[in-house]
Amino acid sequence: MVRGFALVALLGGCGFSIDVGDNTAAGDARVDMSMAPDSDPDAPKIVCPTSYRVIGTGTYTVLEPTNFRAHVAACASHGTHLAVIDNAQEVVDLIAFGKTVVGVNTNSRFYIGLLQGPMQANPDDSWIDLQDRDANAELWATSGGTNEPNDGPDDNENNHQEQVGALQLDRDAIVDLSSGENVRAYCECDGIPVGPKATGYLAAPNL
Repeated sequence: MVRGFALVALLGGCGFSIDVGDNTAAGDARVDMSMAPDSDPDAPKIVCPTSYRVIGTGTYTVLEPTNFRAHVAACASHGTHLAVIDNAQEVVDLIAFGKTVVGVNTNSRFYIGLLQGPMQANPDDSWIDLQDRDANAELWATSGGTNEPNDGPDDNENNHQEQVGALQLDRDAIVDLSSGENVRAYCECDGIPVGPKATGYLAAPNL
């Protein structure tokens, strides 16, 4: 059972987890990830849950399938946040890791910390990550001639359908997705809180 659905400013971390996490709060045992490859020696020490693993330049775990809001709350209960994509290499690393998770299909999707502003009619407008940065258009999928984000057929109950981002394994890139889909997610432990703009997006009732 996910503990608490309050949307809070999150702390996040470094790399992938070979172990698939659950959607409960992490135990007391934690691991010092302050010397992970992307760490700043002058930055505050980052202590991540033991289920998180360094992959590439980040530290991540994978959560079992549920909806977007439940994943946001689960990552927060660990003191982390949904994975924030910094560059194309991080996409490559996370896709490769996702393909090792038991039970995934070739087209499996994993929620990440990317979302669209509330009530946007244009699929391309107002996409930010959890650090309040504009989404990098070069990372969206173009497989099969279908550009993303495209507000595709996975309709939400309201009009502006696919408002959150996910990594799709068979496209090797980011796609937009309904927040109500039951798919896996990557949590990231990097010590960076969720930005105020993203916090406002997360609080939107129609997300």
